[in-house]
Order: sequence, then structure tokens, then C-alpha cells
Amino acid sequence: MGSYRPAMDGPAEDDPLTHMRQRIEMCRRLSKSISDVEAAKTLREMADQGEKDLQKLLAEREAKG
Repeated sequence: MGSYRPAMDGPAEDDPLTHMRQRIEMCRRLSKSISDVEAAKTLREMADQGEKDLQKLLAEREAKG
């Protein structure tokens, strides 16, 4: 099982959307590595909701130009 590594300092890593992507991926990895079925389901749901939120923010960012 991999370990969580916080983002390194730098312009790309300061982007909140980058951090969202990292948290989404972390939820997906954790959901596959734990034996608690309900917790795994909750983590997958959190990742799915994070994906929806990310897509919404990307669309808003693109609309602003």
C-alpha cells in the first residue's frame, strides 16, 4: 500500500484544483485498501462527489476565460 505524500512546493502544486485531484485519488486508493465495506463505499462516494465538484470548477474557470 502506498503512502500519502503531500504536494511539493511550486506553482502547479499551489493550485487548489491540483490538491482536489490529489484528495480524490487518495480516496480512491484508500477505498481499495481497507476492509471496512461501509468506509470503502463512503470513500468512493467522496471521490465521485469530488470529481463532480472538480468538473464544475473547471467549467467555471473555463467560462471566465
